[in-house]
Amino acid sequence: MNKEISKKTDLGKTIEECFHKLNYVPDEIVIDLVKRHLSALDKDKKSFVLEGFPKTRTQGLSLQREGIIPDTFLLLNLPDDEIVNCVQ
Repeated sequence: MNKEISKKTDLGKTIEECFHKLNYVPDEIVIDLVKRHLSALDKDKKSFVLEGFPKTRTQGLSLQREGIIPDTFLLLNLPDDEIVNCVQ
């Protein structure tokens, strides 16, 4: 989302406005951005980890419609600082 904001597109302005008002970014915007990013990764034959998505039923169903069904889940039961150290 920060990438869209930095591009100063209409979409980026909408996202930035949501952030400033402390509102959630609408599902349709989040879903569109995630789909575009995943398509680019798929095109480059790269794997990915989705962290923090989906957050809503609508987002989950959109992944399902795209044929993206999670096959692995990780439960990280560690303090945040330890998790950050593990992934760096």
